[in-house]
Amino acid sequence: MIEKNNLDPAVFVFEKNVEPYPGSWNAWDSLGEVLAKAGRKERAIETTRKSLELNPTSKNGRAMLERLEMGQ
Repeated sequence: MIEKNNLDPAVFVFEKNVEPYPGSWNAWDSLGEVLAKAGRKERAIETTRKSLELNPTSKNGRAMLERLEMGQ
């Protein structure tokens, strides 16, 4: 879906993925990435922060949060 730029359905799938796995930092990280690609910056920041709460050592999460907060 992401490769074909079907971002709204991709967001839906990733949102459904965090429901049964709320403690999965990777699920939140993936949701943040697709939200960022879909242009939903504020929600992407929220989900990336949640991912970092669960896995504070994630270099990818820290870099993504920094880019989002800088407006990139």
